[in-house]
Amino acid sequence: MLDLFAVTTKGGIVLWKTSDSAACQKCLQVLFYEAFLSERRNVENSFHQGRFTIQFQESIQNSIVFVVAFQDAKAEAFTQTLLNSMHNVFINLFQEQLQKKKLPTESDILNNFVPLYNAKLAQLSKVSEKEKNNVQETTLLEKPKAPSREKSRNKAHASRQAPPTSKKGKKELRKWDDQLTSEEQEALNYSGKTPDVAPTSSQLSNVIGDTNFQKTKKGDVVIGDLEADPNQNPSATSSTAFSFFSGLIGGKYLKEDDLDPVLKKVQEHLIQKNVANSISLELCKSVKKSLIGKKVGSFESVKQTVNAAFRETLTQILTPSTSLDLLHSIRAVQKNEDRPYTISLIGVNGVGKSTTLAKLAYWLLSNNFRILVAACDTFRSGAIEQLGVHVRNLQSLKGSSIELFAQGYGKDSSFVVKNAVEYAKKNNFDVILIDTAGRRHNDQRLMGSLEKFTKATKLDKIFQVAEALVGTDSLAQAKHFQASLYHRPLDGFIISKVDTVGKLVGVMVGMVYSVRVPIVFVGVGQMYSDLRTLSVDWVVDQLMK
Repeated sequence: MLDLFAVTTKGGIVLWKTSDSAACQKCLQVLFYEAFLSERRNVENSFHQGRFTIQFQESIQNSIVFVVAFQDAKAEAFTQTLLNSMHNVFINLFQEQLQKKKLPTESDILNNFVPLYNAKLAQLSKVSEKEKNNVQETTLLEKPKAPSREKSRNKAHASRQAPPTSKKGKKELRKWDDQLTSEEQEALNYSGKTPDVAPTSSQLSNVIGDTNFQKTKKGDVVIGDLEADPNQNPSATSSTAFSFFSGLIGGKYLKEDDLDPVLKKVQEHLIQKNVANSISLELCKSVKKSLIGKKVGSFESVKQTVNAAFRETLTQILTPSTSLDLLHSIRAVQKNEDRPYTISLIGVNGVGKSTTLAKLAYWLLSNNFRILVAACDTFRSGAIEQLGVHVRNLQSLKGSSIELFAQGYGKDSSFVVKNAVEYAKKNNFDVILIDTAGRRHNDQRLMGSLEKFTKATKLDKIFQVAEALVGTDSLAQAKHFQASLYHRPLDGFIISKVDTVGKLVGVMVGMVYSVRVPIVFVGVGQMYSDLRTLSVDWVVDQLMK
């Protein structure tokens, strides 16, 4: 009846689980991200993931999470009871270890916890089945009796005289005296820390993902390109791309009247791909200017000519004019200036800055850099704790080469970043990754404080994190963030959530075209290795399908 029962930490360390299936693994990945790693964290204690229902219960003081996933609706009758019971059993069994911030070993769990779990599951399953059978028997045996006319009159009279009562009893009024019971205080206490242990890489498989990193002959670990669907037939792309050019006739010089109706259809096509209306219009004007007066031969050469013109224009827009070799830049600073290299991530609320920072840290750690994560989002509740989860996970994967620098909430982020740089210099860190507070791009007060922050210390790179699914509002975001840094330009975009938009990748074209800033990386998932470099050819192919 149950597909999965798992005991994990909030940081994604799986202590024990009943299934290793890919579907159950996906359930855990979604839970970790939505409930504990995502900046939005709106998930309830029971939610649906595909065909699965997922329920979880957290021991806040010990940062232990108990999870069930099931497809059979019959299991729902006892899953909450099972979670409550197993929560109490686990905490009682390993209370001494948890108080010392140590996790029980797998053998401890198998020997002490698992037999009790199996017994409780069998008991609840048996009771649930028995209750179901009793309900079925009662339904079959009982025959509803029609109430007599006298009883009906008495019942109606009684209903008029007496007010309806709830089976649950009278609801107690909340007392607003600012006093909390011990139970309420415990429920509101989110200050528990994840145990400081060193789990194995297999335990953290839920947050690593399938790596796409490649090693060069020099020993550098580089990020692979974002590639097209391996199952796609390349010939199909070229044969169907911009099929509406069939209205043009070969063997003539192209005129404005010939191109206008076709380019109008092209503009509509680009808008459907998430390219902003103003940008798509500019693209069509540019292509028309290059084609007017050009002689074409056969019909096929017309399609090829116009197709090639659009490919060339889009490629020119997306191809960066400067080097994006971040590893080379970091090593050059190490060699020539002997100081930590600083990278700051900025962007609006909820685009995934903290998760993107963790991905960058995972890649840089793979290149043997020492990383200091500076928690300069001193405004959003839980921001520092979220970075702490990422840093502990990465410490478990890569050792002590990464550390979190935090000075609490309510501090001036400019003050924090200055102190972080001094700390990094004294302790020989190679790279500082700086997390900042999310801010609305049209809020002048918040954007003004961003300019002050970026002036507080020398920042080698400032990357704006933007969502691929945000639509045409991305243009306004890019322009406002660029304008707020009038003392220096943005160094690049990191486009997050590209895996959620399919072929609708027009946002990338609009952002690059509007501020002439290149795309450095793209995020394609929730795991630490879900980071790619941009393949210009792939984006152009998606736009021309």
